[in-house]
This record gives sequence, structure tokens and C-alpha cells, in this order.
Amino acid sequence: MVYNFFSRWKETQEGVVSIKEELEQIENFYRYKIILFKRIWDSLDKRKIDEKSSKQLLELYKRPDLLAVYDLVIKQIREMRKNKTVEKEQLSTFHDLIYKLQLNAEEEKEIAISLLKELVAGRLPEKGKFYELQEMLKEESVYLRIEDKKFNKIEEVFLIKNDPGSGTGGYVQIVEAVKKGIIYLRGNLFYFHDKPLQGIKLQHNLLIIKGDHYAPLQNAKWIEGDAFVSPSIQDPYSYFVERGKFGGWKKNRIQRALGVPNAEAVVALEIEVFPEQLYIKCKKGVPTKFAIVHLQPRQVIKVIKKVRAVA
Repeated sequence: MVYNFFSRWKETQEGVVSIKEELEQIENFYRYKIILFKRIWDSLDKRKIDEKSSKQLLELYKRPDLLAVYDLVIKQIREMRKNKTVEKEQLSTFHDLIYKLQLNAEEEKEIAISLLKELVAGRLPEKGKFYELQEMLKEESVYLRIEDKKFNKIEEVFLIKNDPGSGTGGYVQIVEAVKKGIIYLRGNLFYFHDKPLQGIKLQHNLLIIKGDHYAPLQNAKWIEGDAFVSPSIQDPYSYFVERGKFGGWKKNRIQRALGVPNAEAVVALEIEVFPEQLYIKCKKGVPTKFAIVHLQPRQVIKVIKKVRAVA
């Protein structure tokens, strides 16, 4: 089974241990931050300061439990590990995600308090600080998937969230793809039309992907050297296709299939990501495409095939 971490662990109780309340508290903090930041942003667009919302948000960021709740979740995960009915590896993966979000929250808090103090003092801060916070909240939004249409609209507008594929459409978050029957899981492998997707497997609710990345020749060489496909601010996704599926294809045909006119070379990486980060695009007769949101350098395991120019 593949699942979104917060959804799964809110529903799980092991013995007397439950972390539903703490996870919902993290989600509520996130919800309030987005709503208040959106109000402040709208006022700044009119060269005004929303003093009330700025003070409310500053008070929120100063609350001790804003960060302490992550310590509570980690403590509860340790208690769950004592129960032999829980798969320890999956708990370890969830622990890693909570720790990642905690570090992000600590950095975010420091920047946010500095910005909000300026607003409360009646000074207009640099918009660059807002953009930095937006990126942090954007990454947080990947894992905190709140089902509330009214809030989701506010979230989408404030965070300027983009779908993968630069508007071409067709990508589906992998957990949703399994729920909708677009693909299915057998053992630790994913299948589409009874054929296994090449280079992707599930391991303790982490996804191990061996994928090909197509790019201009010089970019591909940089990717090989850095062992990383860097997402951009405009498009936070890193793109891959199934390993080896374009073998024997001509360059023009690959470029048309990918919608990438400057695909001149290919480099292959092995990466490890959370399910919330992966979107897939499946179409019969065409290699499956992978889009990974907010890929981090530490999630790249290794380069598995060096740069090769496309003929």
C-alpha cells in the first residue's frame, strides 16, 4: 500500500498511542498561516499594512507549541516503535518526514518573525522575504494536504501553486493514481495496463526511482557532475521518464514525446522521494513520465548512467 503520511497516521492508533491530535494541530497552524499571510499580502498589494493580521500572525509564530508539537509527534513515534505490530521501517520514514518539516518550520519561524515585526512597526518589508516564505510554505503544502475547497482556493492563490508539465496536464499524484485505478500496486512494483513501470518501486512507503532525465547537452553534464536535477522557482518540479524506454528513438521523436525541443542528451539518476512528491503521467504506448516536486539534493542516491547525446 502507498499512502500520504499525514492521512495514514491520523487514522492510526497503536495500543494507547495516537498522534491524530498533534498532526491536526500542525495542519491547523499551517491553515492559519496561509489565511493570515494571504490577507497581509493582499493589503501590501495596495501599499497598505494589515496591522491586525500581522499582529495575529506574529503571536502565532511566537507560540511555543508551534515547534513543540513536532517534538510531541517524534516522542509518540518512538512509543509506537515499541509495539511490534507496527512496521518499524515505515515509522522511521515518517520520523524522517516530521524531522524535515520541523527543520523547515524553525527556519520559517525566524524569517517570519523578522518580517512581521517590520509590519507591526509600520514598515513595508522587502517582497523578497515574502517570496522566501512562500517557497517554504509551498514545500510544507506538499505534505499537509487539507481537504477544504474554500481554503484550497486561498492556498492556491497565495502560494501560486502550479501543476506539473507547464500547463500540458495529465499528471496525477501517485497516491491518487492508485486510488483511481490508473495504476496498481503488486508487491512493491507499480503496473499500468498489466505492465510494470520501469525503474520505480515502493520501499517502506518511500519511492525508489531510477529515471532518465533529458536536457540540453551542457545542462545534462552539469546534472551528472552535481548529481542533481534542480527545480526552478517558476516550475518546482524535476522531470524524469521510465529508464531506457526511449532507447532507439530518434531525437526529434523524443523531443515531441516529451514536449522538450532542446532535449539533446540523457542522464540517469536514482532518487528516493516521499509519495507526496511524485506525480505521474501515464499513456498507453508512451513511456511514463515522472514529476517530482521540491526534489532535494540529499534525495538523489547516485548517477546510474552518465551523459549520452541523443542521436
